[in-house]
Amino acid sequence: MDEIKPPDGTDGSAETEPEAPAPSDPTPATDVSDQDHETDDFFATLPDQTTEVGNTQGRRGKTRPPGGFKQHRKRRYPRLRKIAKRSGFVALILVFGLVGFLVWSTRRPLPMIDGEVAIPGLVGEVTIIRDEQGIPHIYAENVNDLFLAQGYVQAQDRFWQMDFWRHISSGTLSEMFGKSQVKADKFLRTMGWRQLAETQYAESSDMSRAALDGYTAGVNAYLAERSPAELDFGYTILELSNRSYDPAPWSPVDSLAWGKVMAWDLRGNMDNEIARSLLLNQYTPEQVQQLFPDYPTKNPIIIGDTSGKRTSATGIDPGPVTIVDALEDIVAMTQTLDDLTKGGDPGIGSNSWVISGDRSVTGAPILANDPHLGIQMPSIWYQVGLHCAPVSDACPYDVAGFSFPGVPGVVIGHNARIAWGLTNLGPDVVDLVIEQINPDNANQYRVNDEWVDMEVRTEIITVAGGADKTLTVRSTRNGPIISGVFSDLDNFDETSGIPLPKNYAIAMRWTALQPTPGLTETLLRLNVAGNFDEFREALSYFAVPAQNMIYADIEGNIGYQAPGMIPIRRNGDGRLPVPGWIDDYNWDGFIPFEELPNLYNPADGYIVTANNPVVDGRYEYLLTTDWTYGYRARRLVDLISANQPLGVDDMALIQFDSFNLNAEQLRPNVLQAINTNTATEREARALLAEWNLQNRADSAGAAVWAATWRAMLALTFQDELPESLWPTGGSRWFVVMERLMANPTDPFWDDRTTELVETRDDILALSFTNAVKELSETLGDTPSAWQWGDLHEVDFRNQTLGESGIGLIEGRFNRGGFRASGGESIVNATGWNPVDGYKVDWLPSMRMIVDLADLENSRAIHTTGQSGQISSKHYIDMAATWIAGENFPMRWDRTTVEAAAEGTLRLVPSP
Repeated sequence: MDEIKPPDGTDGSAETEPEAPAPSDPTPATDVSDQDHETDDFFATLPDQTTEVGNTQGRRGKTRPPGGFKQHRKRRYPRLRKIAKRSGFVALILVFGLVGFLVWSTRRPLPMIDGEVAIPGLVGEVTIIRDEQGIPHIYAENVNDLFLAQGYVQAQDRFWQMDFWRHISSGTLSEMFGKSQVKADKFLRTMGWRQLAETQYAESSDMSRAALDGYTAGVNAYLAERSPAELDFGYTILELSNRSYDPAPWSPVDSLAWGKVMAWDLRGNMDNEIARSLLLNQYTPEQVQQLFPDYPTKNPIIIGDTSGKRTSATGIDPGPVTIVDALEDIVAMTQTLDDLTKGGDPGIGSNSWVISGDRSVTGAPILANDPHLGIQMPSIWYQVGLHCAPVSDACPYDVAGFSFPGVPGVVIGHNARIAWGLTNLGPDVVDLVIEQINPDNANQYRVNDEWVDMEVRTEIITVAGGADKTLTVRSTRNGPIISGVFSDLDNFDETSGIPLPKNYAIAMRWTALQPTPGLTETLLRLNVAGNFDEFREALSYFAVPAQNMIYADIEGNIGYQAPGMIPIRRNGDGRLPVPGWIDDYNWDGFIPFEELPNLYNPADGYIVTANNPVVDGRYEYLLTTDWTYGYRARRLVDLISANQPLGVDDMALIQFDSFNLNAEQLRPNVLQAINTNTATEREARALLAEWNLQNRADSAGAAVWAATWRAMLALTFQDELPESLWPTGGSRWFVVMERLMANPTDPFWDDRTTELVETRDDILALSFTNAVKELSETLGDTPSAWQWGDLHEVDFRNQTLGESGIGLIEGRFNRGGFRASGGESIVNATGWNPVDGYKVDWLPSMRMIVDLADLENSRAIHTTGQSGQISSKHYIDMAATWIAGENFPMRWDRTTVEAAAEGTLRLVPSP
């Protein structure tokens, strides 16, 4: 098949075949720093990088002597001129010396990829072959050596990233970066993720412990060989402000704790729970329901259908809503953490789908996956092959795919018999619980008719360059207190029918804070599973974050399983905070694994998951009321249904599809409302009308639509909603706006800042006018020259040194200016925030396509490159290919790996 046909009724012919946009050269460093960024204390001790440039013109009022001032000065100051010559020479030497030092410092951490290294703790020899993309393929004789080698290579390439991540999960950022991180550490310590990980390790199975211990030994073997500055250039920079920092040895707990950070990023509907509560202070339940509409019946469900069956609860019960101060306090804390982890965006999701052999060109299943996550530099993923040589009962691993730096095993990928992918299920696994606090004792809270002591612990936060901070963490039966203690809940009893608490605080009840098996337990079992039953058995250990798991095998089977701890609520639907001093809103355990949704060899011959609802209203349990609204899922189903048979190349075309379903449903209303007054507006309107709805980087119509959509959201809601609740992205707003279109006089259309009463068409016309004005100012007065990619760029920013506020440093760590296709809730999901602008803020973090007929024909890519070393050729070498929607071979056979080798490293036991 040469191209993917659009489904009936869609116009995509002109740009259905993906064209590679012309990204800027990804190799040179591009400074993408914000010049207004405030420099925090971490860099306060660094020397000023600015250079003062003097006036080169003659001073006004002075008569220039014959030959000019230069000759005049030469005659009068010959000695100074000689000194200046010598000083200039010395300065030149210093400049070259500094440049040489910087080059040497950035290249010094580059790893050894050829030769032989003796490693303590090895039982046998290990061969590590790195292919043309720098991806290591590891061959070992036993489990210990296999995971030891994985730890070793990930430390070679990504230790700075691993070290930063473990400081997040343990709440110790301040000991690395100083007082600017104390606020984040307080929230992280309150969560207690590291203590939970310590419990997980103590309770680990022999299989998990062997992998964790081997991995840890490999990381520490590499650390033992090198000083901090030889591990990563980041430590050279860090030493300028924190000379006392020395990375601690790795521990198995560091690997386990990272799973809690991922659970936080994919935490479900907590942000919506807060938003509803804040909105109910000024709007009726009916108006809030408008802003949180039900799932559209035209969009698909993974298992079941939407015909005549509700997929979410209806109506908003006001409940305990007047807790504004406490909720705003929590919003600020969660935003601090989201800024660090790049998670929590309302539009973040993922795509995965699998087709059976009846729908493929090979007669065997093909599986595709692209998880959508916040932008990170380096990539959040690390591609790797883990191969026991030979495979045996004692050493059963033969697997390739994507891992997290710092975590043993493969998260997404395939082995010799099965392949799997995932998207976030997004169940409601968090409740904000209002606790009634004893006014005479802040460490007691009410349970029914008595005061109960909280669990109280003290945390000491070490602060680089400053005094230690002491934190008191208090927890109730429902979880840690994450707000301050606030006084009276005004009118609480009137709105909820529950007696008024005089003092209150908010606790977080969250499945990730429950005792659970570590992520490693599931990953290792997945890595060796050989059929659907073993796949499901592995997933029975999966606790958080709950995922949609898709499956395919070489026997021709396809399947789906929803794993994870999903609470059974005694009352309520999780959409609003609940009172904690009574038992009515407790959790009655979790949905049994055998009753979680699953699917095996469906008659349709495909399974699509894109964060859309899993089940319809006939399912016995409540998973959530806050699904993504199904636009990506609908487009995927349409494309798969309209194109048969499909091959690997076709699946890649689908992954890069940029068709804008939101524009398709709203464009007719906009075009009807537009009044063009200038030639520029007329040309822009024609471009919008003729646009094929593909959000390609070179599309003028896509640029016009994006600017119009952004203005439409601002004009409709920014006069109504508090700034923290302005539309920032997500398909929820597609449904909100579509339904508002049906009522031209809805109060939301009126602009409260004017004396007029605006209607729908007034706002739509003004949105287009404002869009044309913005694009003219930004991209020039020629609409045909406007291109979506000139607005919608990807900047890969390092989460630590790339956010320093110092251009010289940021320019070494960040890379930017990649013109992107795609957009919000589009299959090629390059998200952007309408409040902030058009820059990409989350994206397909990797793409994978597995051909179960021939594993060697599989394809994969992630965003930046394998290496976190800024001087490595693999730091940014994937970006241009990724931005164009292309990919690389996912090498499997050892002969193929050896043919593409750029280096072969042998690890041998120390004598």
